[in-house]
Amino acid sequence: MFSLPGAGIMYCWGLWHTFAWDIEEACSLKHGQPWEPEKAESSCFPLRRQCNEVFDLVPGYVNPMIIVCMAGVVLGAVSAIRAARQSPEKKQTFS
Repeated sequence: MFSLPGAGIMYCWGLWHTFAWDIEEACSLKHGQPWEPEKAESSCFPLRRQCNEVFDLVPGYVNPMIIVCMAGVVLGAVSAIRAARQSPEKKQTFS
């Protein structure tokens, strides 16, 4: 039930970490990492904004949590569909 909003919140949290007015300044001053533009990568899924080859601005727990939450969404939808198909319709008869 809360898996989809949880995935959205985690994605927004990770997206928040990718935002920087000046990526070089954010890497060097805030995180103490050198910014290497030729090795830095960024992507929307999985969320990634790297300063260099080894350091990412997005915390390491964000992408696995998004995947776990989305798996919960899929499992919830599958179980709801199964329950709807397997339960016999209960018809009320009034006598």
